[in-house]
Amino acid sequence: MATKKAKKKVRYVRLYTNYSPNKEEQEYIRMPFSDGLRGIPVRINITKELLSTTRKASPFECVLARGITAYAKANPDLFPHKVLYVYVTRSAAYLVDKKKNGQMSHAIRYMHGFARMTETFDSITKDQFIKRFDGHGFVLKLRPGRKYRAGESHLGGNGTGGSRSIKISRGAEARARAAGLIPSTADSVAAA
Repeated sequence: MATKKAKKKVRYVRLYTNYSPNKEEQEYIRMPFSDGLRGIPVRINITKELLSTTRKASPFECVLARGITAYAKANPDLFPHKVLYVYVTRSAAYLVDKKKNGQMSHAIRYMHGFARMTETFDSITKDQFIKRFDGHGFVLKLRPGRKYRAGESHLGGNGTGGSRSIKISRGAEARARAAGLIPSTADSVAAA
């Protein structure tokens, strides 16, 4: 007897082509997306040519979006999918990999750690960019987002009354130990 495959829930994101506080003026594309499967280090070289094609605070035309696009065109074998367009938010990059009937139809989401730098990039001028980065640039690490299992809450637990172990980053764990919220390793060994 053949078993039915569970339908994978499709997730969508709004990629704004024109963001405005006034909802009637907002224009966006509702795009299905999936998470990237592996990390990709992207070398972004800041040059006058790159900066001439960018626009501050525009997710499709910012420095990071144009830099990722240029890197993907120069190194297509480093990406496990096509890169047609790139949309960058404060903490994520959506790499559009499919078009249907001339319209963008699917994206791959990667997370990045450039949240503070995106704010800096949006506040400095192109001349300041050239003074700071011309000729050397930086490496942007795109990494896959956290995968959630079926029935699992985004806040923790597995949805069946049980719990799952919560992963604590080393920096957060050190702060929790210093604050006395969890015992230090020496205290737990002495108590045993």
